[in-house]
Amino acid sequence: MSTPSPPLPPYTTNLLLSLAASLTKIKTLLPRKFKHLTNNCNETIDQIQAHTEEKEREGGEKTHDDTTHDATTHNSTTPDSTTPDSTTPDSTTPDSTTHDTIPPDAPSLPNLVSSLVTTLTAVCTAKSPKITAIALSCFTILTTNTLITGSTMDTLPSPVITMITTICGTADLSDDKVHVTLTHALVSCVTSPTVSVHEAALLSCVRAAFHVFLVSKSEEVRARTKEGLEVMLGSVLRRMEEEDRGGKDDGAPSTPTKSPRPDQGSPEVAVTPDRYADTSTANGSNTLCAPNTPGGKDSAPKGETILFKSQFHKDAFLVFRALCKLSSKVIADESAISAGSSFLPSQSTVDPLALHSKALSLELLLLMLDQCGPAFCEGDKFVYAVRHYLCVSLLKNCMSTNTSVVYLSLRIFRCLVRKFRGVLKHEIEVFVANIFLRVLESVNSSHEQKVSDVESRGKHAL
Repeated sequence: MSTPSPPLPPYTTNLLLSLAASLTKIKTLLPRKFKHLTNNCNETIDQIQAHTEEKEREGGEKTHDDTTHDATTHNSTTPDSTTPDSTTPDSTTPDSTTHDTIPPDAPSLPNLVSSLVTTLTAVCTAKSPKITAIALSCFTILTTNTLITGSTMDTLPSPVITMITTICGTADLSDDKVHVTLTHALVSCVTSPTVSVHEAALLSCVRAAFHVFLVSKSEEVRARTKEGLEVMLGSVLRRMEEEDRGGKDDGAPSTPTKSPRPDQGSPEVAVTPDRYADTSTANGSNTLCAPNTPGGKDSAPKGETILFKSQFHKDAFLVFRALCKLSSKVIADESAISAGSSFLPSQSTVDPLALHSKALSLELLLLMLDQCGPAFCEGDKFVYAVRHYLCVSLLKNCMSTNTSVVYLSLRIFRCLVRKFRGVLKHEIEVFVANIFLRVLESVNSSHEQKVSDVESRGKHAL
């Protein structure tokens, strides 16, 4: 006979009942044509109730057994005890027939969570903003309260992979409440201690939040989404630094992480630290991987294997590289300049979506550089990424006609001078000679560009 699992803590039971209440609310919002989704909700609610009832029953029986044992022990030590002989059945002993009332299909907690994730994923297919917002809130409850565990690196489909795919896929809905709950769900997944989000799935989470920031017309939603992105990137950097310090304290190197994984179909070829091939998607774009494809193609250089000290180092590298590529995208005003146009394009010719995308990527790069520690500044792979991805982006953006892009680029350059002066001497020299001096000498440079240029050189004189 197997030993029964320990009873659930009170807060876990309350959380499960809260999730059941959310499913009940979803049922009332589902149109009649989604009868199969209603049935899914009913089945999951029944499973939650059966699970909680079984655990409460086990907890009650354990409490009763402990009380009976204490009373028997006390009476056996009392000489004048009138307690009946131990062979006589106690009238208060639970009858064995009570076990027949336990639901036979009560699932374990992992199976219950898997069923719940499947149901929440199904209801999101209704494309209803109200239903989707409730489902996303349920995902947040699962991750925030550590009810779900797993990794996006699992070779087999898992509730975590399904959950991440579903959350990112809701970014296309144009609803402020969905966008806010989506951001909360993404942050809870990336920062959760029991859910490991790595590589392409991590890029999917960043891209989903990125997309919400770009398409939302609400300043409040944009502010919350940007804050969520900052929290996610900060978490990635913090875990990498902690892992790096832990490896040094142990005195033994961490197990290197290879990319791509064998099951992704790419051949593994060992590469030296100074060979990091550029990565592009099939259509030639250098964007973050698609939100609904955790196994995207931007997870590693195609056909090559890069060794990282840990999975956290690899995650930080992939996110940093993706943001560098995104910030390097050419927009309308830069296209006119590169084509040799004799006039400066007006602001009306600039695609606002492309401009906001470039500005946000530059702001997030500045955030990563400000918060990075020794693991980033002293890592050969990150130095390579700064030299071959970030510096290329800055060379393009420092010549932009948009003042905000130039200002952000110069701030990033100042941060590079402060943290990477020793390893970027040649690149800094190129910036000064080919960018700053040309900006000051050019008759086409705006007054704002020249002022920013002078301020940047004045603060960090070489």
